[in-house]
Amino acid sequence: MKDTQISIGIIAYNEENNLQETLAAQLTQNHRGINIVEIIVISDGSTDQTVTIAHNFARQSSLVKVINENPRKGKVARLNQLFKIFKGDILVVFDADILIPPDTVFKLVTPIIKKQAVLTAAHQVPLKSPTLIGRTIYAGYRFWDIARLSVPHQVHIQNFYGAASAYHRQLALNLSIPSDIGDERGYIYLSAKKFGKFAYIFDAPIYYWPVETLSDFLKLFDRSFAKNQQILEKYFGKNVHQEYLVPFRFKIKAVVLSLFYDPIFTLGGIVLNIFTRIYRQPDRLYQHKMWDISLSTKKKFNRTIPYE
Repeated sequence: MKDTQISIGIIAYNEENNLQETLAAQLTQNHRGINIVEIIVISDGSTDQTVTIAHNFARQSSLVKVINENPRKGKVARLNQLFKIFKGDILVVFDADILIPPDTVFKLVTPIIKKQAVLTAAHQVPLKSPTLIGRTIYAGYRFWDIARLSVPHQVHIQNFYGAASAYHRQLALNLSIPSDIGDERGYIYLSAKKFGKFAYIFDAPIYYWPVETLSDFLKLFDRSFAKNQQILEKYFGKNVHQEYLVPFRFKIKAVVLSLFYDPIFTLGGIVLNIFTRIYRQPDRLYQHKMWDISLSTKKKFNRTIPYE
């Protein structure tokens, strides 16, 4: 039986700290009935050593293809580009600033191979910050993770994050994210519902640094998931807002469990989230369909961080 052909895409902007780790993880993935046929790195106007690092890997492996694009256009534009050029049966897309265990690709694509889903997402695990504000933000992340993951089978738009995901070929080929969409996740999730099912893969964890400064947190909140909902009405109808709602009982559950785990920082996280609704720090690039980079999420990973 022919192995399933897998294309991997990585979209990077100034990712010199962790791109080497991310690419190395692709070359050491476990292959069980799958065949990684290409690793496409698209640099979106990088000004650091991102392209040099990618080219160094391309010299080591013929699988690695480097596309150096200028000027910067943002993730949506580069995703649309990637959807047009990949050649595999399944497309796996990774951010360039995550830690990826060796079974991640296999676990992400398995439900698609078995025709159980057309879109899958990895389980995103934030790493705990040592700073005071970082721990407060982390507690807020944990609260929200408990709430959204309490939805039965995790089949919910709030569980589709774009850091590590896999697409059935026909879904990816039919995706063309409109230019007025600033955050691609809602559009992709709702489009996928027309083709088949979404699956959240708990046993495919990836690890990332959450923001750990107040400035970065406020910018992140400004470009939050909810900001696209009015635009999405044009494409998916007036009921699109209902897709984003997480039942109140799951939020209560999240409060209780979070307070049990870490009462002080959970309270701080709740206060911080209320504060963001009063004071906004606009992301100056969002109107151009790009994001102002949160530098606190771009720290170099410590290779001794254990995979859980």
